[in-house]
Amino acid sequence: MLPSFIRGAVVAGAAALAAAMPSTFGLTSVWPVLLVAAVAIARPLRPGLVVAVMIGAMSWWVGLALRAAVLPDATSSLILAAVVAVAICTVAAAVSRERLPLWAELIGIALFGAIYEPSFAAEPTQFLSQSVLALASVVVAIGLGTLAAIAADLAAGTSLPDTRRSNAPTAEGVA
Repeated sequence: MLPSFIRGAVVAGAAALAAAMPSTFGLTSVWPVLLVAAVAIARPLRPGLVVAVMIGAMSWWVGLALRAAVLPDATSSLILAAVVAVAICTVAAAVSRERLPLWAELIGIALFGAIYEPSFAAEPTQFLSQSVLALASVVVAIGLGTLAAIAADLAAGTSLPDTRRSNAPTAEGVA
């Protein structure tokens, strides 16, 4: 029970920090930080998780860039942008043998979409200037959420998972 209170306090502190300095972090809301912290606490934190969320965010940026640059503003262009973004994520997950989990990449798509799509809908011609700032906000949210999860685990006395691979023989492999 105590580790839950400690984790909650640390994550609340990170959310308060993001809320107290919105211009510093470029975040208009704290939910992206909380979402990343929740995922990082719930799942074993590993290096691929953070990279996967970023790949997802960047894949949605690519999909929207395609939409802004060459596609008409129609439902079909949104469908194509989504298919392109998910295809990029699927390839990344498959090539990495799920070290970059697809579910984390989809969270990245959702993060970037939720932060940037209202601006895109209002002013699609401002894609280059506004989308880069939104992508930077996603990077900040991922960083703060991940740091909050690491700090929460450390403060709660839980050890971080060992992500190193060992080539040492197991007991079953020794004759």
